[in-house]
Amino acid sequence: MNIKPSTPRGFTLLELLIVISIIAILSAALFPVMGFFRTRARSMQARKTMDTISMAMEDYRKDFNAYPPDAGGGVSDQNGSQMIALYLTRVFTPDAKVSEMHYGPYLKVNESQLTDVDGKHTADSMARLFLSPLGGTYKYAVIHDTIQGQDKEIGYALVDPGQDMKMGGEVNKTTGFNVSNPKEAMDNIFDPATAGIMKMKGIGL
Repeated sequence: MNIKPSTPRGFTLLELLIVISIIAILSAALFPVMGFFRTRARSMQARKTMDTISMAMEDYRKDFNAYPPDAGGGVSDQNGSQMIALYLTRVFTPDAKVSEMHYGPYLKVNESQLTDVDGKHTADSMARLFLSPLGGTYKYAVIHDTIQGQDKEIGYALVDPGQDMKMGGEVNKTTGFNVSNPKEAMDNIFDPATAGIMKMKGIGL
């Protein structure tokens, strides 16, 4: 009696189509979820970067008794990305009379994080930008007030425009950040001091 060896049965066309359909349905269901977590992770990175920049700002102020300028000295008016690249990522020549000051760099970054104004890598520190992890350009202003008849720096406002790269307002040298479009400003990321003020208004991440 001859017994023919059985050969393994392959997938039928119908079974293959069912499997492909299930994979497609699962992919369609999971894609928005993965996109949400990816967006959330980038926002968390941007908030962490803002906190790091804020610490660097305070270290700079300890050395120079002032915050970095918000205009002039190589910085376009209120261009926070230029200010960060120019004043926080560079080493300044120490003054022999105050050797205890470390003079930077106050913010350590990779070369790949610095681009020029056209979005390309450059070795020219005067033309560099430090962009947000979300891709936007920071806005920045030193806040002043008159105290006992003298103009004094009392803080600063630094704003990351967020995922939509829209500010939803403007930074002001006397009032900080002024909201003009709450919807656009909703995903803004602020320096800690400004964030505390904006939180009461329900603005920002």
